[in-house]
Amino acid sequence: MESGSKPSQGQFLLFRVIRTACPRDEFNPRDFNLQSQFSQAQEILDESESFQSFLDAIEENDESGLGFFAPIREQQLEILAKAPTGTRSEGPIGVDESPVNATLINFLKAVQEITPDRDYKWRYSKAHLTAEFPPKTQHGAKRANPDVPYFTAITDGQLQHADSYRIKIVLECKRYRRRKCALQVDMQEAAQVVAWVKQYPSNERQRVVVSQNGEEIYINFAQYDDA
Repeated sequence: MESGSKPSQGQFLLFRVIRTACPRDEFNPRDFNLQSQFSQAQEILDESESFQSFLDAIEENDESGLGFFAPIREQQLEILAKAPTGTRSEGPIGVDESPVNATLINFLKAVQEITPDRDYKWRYSKAHLTAEFPPKTQHGAKRANPDVPYFTAITDGQLQHADSYRIKIVLECKRYRRRKCALQVDMQEAAQVVAWVKQYPSNERQRVVVSQNGEEIYINFAQYDDA
């Protein structure tokens, strides 16, 4: 099977994914059993002076910021930077996705600094998630049979429990805006979720992938059954 980073269209069809988009103003946390967490997050962020300053800087196209968000704004502007006239480069973002990846994780870390939750940590280390067909007989074990079809998906970071390292959220970053590579991103995110579910099965039927494509951030809720 193809790598989880570049799954084939045939492989993607085998995942049996139905993808729908939800505009930000139509998002309803109740659809994902997040109403209490969403309300709590709103209250915490509304009361955070540094976060509100960060939002003001974005709205006013300013370079400044307060507290943990000051360097985040600078990193965002690096992603948005354009190349000098007459050059072939697309600016810093045209080099690779490193600034996108760093900006997303640093932003999420900054948000976490103003919350009381310390049970989970955002990690830069990439997780290698492997899906085997048929599935492994031992949870989390390495492949025992080289003839079993499999693929490996690699994350761009993740939110993990501080002690058990249990993955709660997976991160995926691309240097371009989503519309430039939408199909590729859709297939790669689906492969990550499939590998995550196959390697670490649980009774939960919802997994979350946070993506940054260029300067755009998306939250993907993957819901599934045993079919």
